[in-house]
Order: sequence, then structure tokens, then C-alpha cells
Amino acid sequence: QGGGGSGTGGDGGGGGGSSPGCELTEGQAIGATCGIFVDAGAAGDGDGTAASPRTSIAAALDQAEAGESVYVCDAASGHTEAVTLTKSLTLVGGLDCGTWVYAAAGRTAWTAAADAIPLRITGVSTVARVEGFAIESADAQALGGSSIAVLVAEATVELERSTVVAGDGAAGLTATQPSPAAAAEAGDGGTAGCQSNGVVGGG
Repeated sequence: QGGGGSGTGGDGGGGGGSSPGCELTEGQAIGATCGIFVDAGAAGDGDGTAASPRTSIAAALDQAEAGESVYVCDAASGHTEAVTLTKSLTLVGGLDCGTWVYAAAGRTAWTAAADAIPLRITGVSTVARVEGFAIESADAQALGGSSIAVLVAEATVELERSTVVAGDGAAGLTATQPSPAAAAEAGDGGTAGCQSNGVVGGG
């Protein structure tokens, strides 16, 4: 079942918000009012500001309104979470933790537990932009299971500056051989033929 696939998002231009300081410019920090901020290595789950970021992408997406941007820094721990995105927004990874400086080469590591999909994007009206992530799904553990890193259902998604790698699928159930038919019972013996002591031939 599935697994082993990988892909790479293209190199995008400046995303993020349109307010001053919100353009993605090499070596420049994202403005503090540009969106919601996420740092997996933060001491505690904050209010989403640059000074007090959320610690999970899921929490930030729940907080975000449609049209907002969510900025995720490249914490050493990475993110291990399965997230479903149903809002039209921009999700930007690869920023420096603490300074929120943008680097085009930056990637935020993102995975999920075995048999879970790190990122699902759903909804016919959802228009999302995702960039600056290294998303990798774990090898499947459930019998016959697949490993999927990103699943898009009906939504319109722009994926930039990202790598997407699926793990290995799991083997299916072992085939079982049917039991051989039981041996038939032995039949009854036949009736003995007639015997004769007469003389054969003339005499």
C-alpha cells in the first residue's frame, strides 16, 4: 500500500500579509502584527503574538481567521501533529525562532504519529498557500495501511518551497491456505466372484 513517494514545492515569491513588514523578504523579520506566530520550542502556549507564540500549528489554525497568515519558525524539535486545514489562509514555515527573520532556504520540519496524516486541506471553498515546510509522514503500522504526508480534498492549494515525503506502507494480512479436504472413508469390499471345479474341455 502507498508509501515512499516524495515531492518538492516550487520556489514562490513573497507571500504573507500585505501590510508593511509582512512581505517575505530575505533577511528581514516578519512584523509583529502580520499574523499568528508558532514556535514549538516556546516555554508555554502563548496568545499567538510574536512575543508569545502558540506551540502548535493546530492551535494557531484554530485561532486564525480566514485571510490571515500563520508563521511557524523552524524549531529544533519540529512539529509532530496531525492537522486539518479548512480555512483560506497562508501558512509560512522556515522562519528563525525568536527573531522571526525570513530565509528562503528555511524549512520547518513537520510529521505526525504513525498512520496519521500530518496535513489535510479540505473544503471546496478553501484556498490556501503553504510554504517553507519539510513534511514527512511516518511509516504505516496498521496492516495494509498507507503513509500519506499531505492530503488535499477539493481545496485549492499553492505549495511553495516545501518538500513532501511519504513513508513506507505496511504489509497486508498474511494469506492463509485453506485446510485440505479430509480423506474419504475406505469403501466396502466387493462380493467375491463365482468359483467352479468343473472340467474344462471335452472328455
